[in-house]
Amino acid sequence: MFGATTTTASSVSALRPEVIRARSAHSPRPQANVVRVVKSGVFAAVLSFFFCGLGHIYLGQFRTGIALMVGFSVVLFLGVRFLLPILQFIAVIMWIYGMAHSYRVAEQMNQHNLLR
Repeated sequence: MFGATTTTASSVSALRPEVIRARSAHSPRPQANVVRVVKSGVFAAVLSFFFCGLGHIYLGQFRTGIALMVGFSVVLFLGVRFLLPILQFIAVIMWIYGMAHSYRVAEQMNQHNLLR
């Protein structure tokens, strides 16, 4: 009806194995592309030098980066506002920690990518 062709079950099953064999014989299964991104530990530490937590954001660790940014800003603000040297000292420790940790995380990420 309306020019449509009809096929029987036997003709479909006869064609199907040929298609499968043709695909497996002539075109290998596509391989997944693996992209390995190498992040610079020095660049992450330099970013953290300019603003605490920025290196972690560069590395893709957004929660850690935002937490360091907010924590550092609050502690530094309170330390300067109320002239509390202990809070200023804690802010400096957080700043140094942010630089060292972002460098270490970048190196660990790169080492993990190279092992795969």
